[in-house]
Amino acid sequence: MPADHGYPLRAVVPGHVGVRNVKWVQKIVAAAEEAEGPWQRGVAYKGFASNITDIKSIPAHVIDRAVAVQEPPIQSLIVEPREGARLEGDQINVKGWAYSGGGRGIVRV
Repeated sequence: MPADHGYPLRAVVPGHVGVRNVKWVQKIVAAAEEAEGPWQRGVAYKGFASNITDIKSIPAHVIDRAVAVQEPPIQSLIVEPREGARLEGDQINVKGWAYSGGGRGIVRV
């Protein structure tokens, strides 16, 4: 692994988003709260509802209380029927996949 990717050691934390996978480990600290800095406490990795399209209108105290993204969000994709397919009948078979962040199972689709 080259130095710019974390050589000789890279900490990878399964079930957590990549920003939490530190490239250069100098020390490890167990803390009760997030570290100071834009990657943990800034808006870049905070989870907001999908209807929020402009964070400029959100007061700073609300942003400060927003939960940081620790796990990848659930991702899903429908592959059948294909977009634009002509559908007939009362029942339609739907196929696709879903991935749940953090290794939890998919509860419903």
